[in-house]
Amino acid sequence: MAAGVGDVVCSPHHRQEWARRAVANPHVLNVVCSLLGPRVAVAEPTLLLVKRPGRFAVPPHQDGLNGGWHLDPDRAVSVWFAVTDATPANGCVQVVPGSHRGGYRRHVRGADEDGRGAPLTLADPPPDTAFQPVPLPAGHAVVMDVRLVHRSAPNTTRMARVGLNVCYVAPGGVIVYHGQPPRLLPVRGA
Repeated sequence: MAAGVGDVVCSPHHRQEWARRAVANPHVLNVVCSLLGPRVAVAEPTLLLVKRPGRFAVPPHQDGLNGGWHLDPDRAVSVWFAVTDATPANGCVQVVPGSHRGGYRRHVRGADEDGRGAPLTLADPPPDTAFQPVPLPAGHAVVMDVRLVHRSAPNTTRMARVGLNVCYVAPGGVIVYHGQPPRLLPVRGA
């Protein structure tokens, strides 16, 4: 793979045992269930992002929406797992503290760069100064409100930065406007 290109792997927990264990990690599920209740599912797809050195950046966005549906913020959370160390230099997640209080914002389709697809991105992103880095050591995770505005900058190191993004949803947490809702995979409770 060429420098500056990122790999986006959909639903690695279907093929990789380590990803299956991460998604169903009892410590993570205890935190998620303390926020959402005893019954939770994973919204498909989960996303594994391999950020290789170079220009690949993730634009400002919110995790809880798609063109045809959104997640009820009272019944869903996003968890970002650091598979490798995530630092400001290698493009760790950057958040806008308190931005979830503004609700869902208007998104547009971004450019399809390097065949990764056209991600949803904020139509009117906050200024760069509003973003705060969230460095994490490998094996740690951060739980975020699905409306929290976040992004990640390019990786300026020589090693890949790898992260796994998972949205957990309680019953009734998907609001569908049109099209197909995300597939839900129960991970705790019936």
